[in-house]
Amino acid sequence: MLFRLMLLVVGFFAMALPAQAHPHVFVAAKAEVIYDGDGNFLGVNHVWTFDEQYSAFATMGFPKLADGKLDPAKLAELAKVNVESLVDFGYFTAGKAAGKKLDFAEPQNYRLEFHGNALVLFMSLPLKKPVPGKTVTIDVSDPSFFVAFAFDDANDAVVLSRAPQGCTLSVKRPKESDLSNYARLSDQMFQALTNKSAVSDSFGNKAIIACP
Repeated sequence: MLFRLMLLVVGFFAMALPAQAHPHVFVAAKAEVIYDGDGNFLGVNHVWTFDEQYSAFATMGFPKLADGKLDPAKLAELAKVNVESLVDFGYFTAGKAAGKKLDFAEPQNYRLEFHGNALVLFMSLPLKKPVPGKTVTIDVSDPSFFVAFAFDDANDAVVLSRAPQGCTLSVKRPKESDLSNYARLSDQMFQALTNKSAVSDSFGNKAIIACP
């Protein structure tokens, strides 16, 4: 069941995916960075679209309605398991505000939808306490590289909500060439890498906000 499956079925993926490729799951991410209108940073609204292969596996055996759509009750159940499991992975969201590490609370308003052939997770991730948002860095990634996150190519992949006037936003995405190269690595080869920090830099997926 999505992220919980990382703990339970790594062996399955190792057998099921070509050449034991690493990473195993690809996610196109969008993020809405939320301010309170007074310059304080409140949290992030995430939209994560999973690759079709993983979406099919995660919903394998799900009942369908008469119109062919997946049962919403089952998607809600899957969303609950998914989000409850995210705590073990730091919600795949990290960053800093004014040089201090961000401290996120539990996700809110989460749901799963099926768009075309892909599962899409919607989730609000508030901070435990609002913080001054003059400089904010949001990093959406999986340090273990089981999941490869990349901000969507669309212009609205990262947007600011109620941010002060004059704020600037820059988005760093992993290079397609790096994604392709690391996708060819087997798990054994990946674990043998001596400079995993270089891999981390290659998979950088960050939003950087600077406000006056």
